[in-house]
Amino acid sequence: MTQPYENPDNKLVLVIGSTIAKSVLYICCTVVACMWVSSCQLEDAIIASCENSCHGYGSHMESVTTRECVCSPIQAIEPAQDMWVLPK
Repeated sequence: MTQPYENPDNKLVLVIGSTIAKSVLYICCTVVACMWVSSCQLEDAIIASCENSCHGYGSHMESVTTRECVCSPIQAIEPAQDMWVLPK
């Protein structure tokens, strides 16, 4: 009695399916790695632009990423954070 994987047609289908699955896996891993590497690059110009923008509205920069700049009002500084804020 022959096993299903011993049939040459079934063997071909298994090899093709395995190859396609591995190719998709490698492509997905490559895309994720590229996105991860490109998202870690925060330039000084972006930080300076965010600081200038927030200062222009009378607030301070809360956080900055490659995708967004978050400003908070000056009154939003909690007393516990005061020791970390430099005077102007």
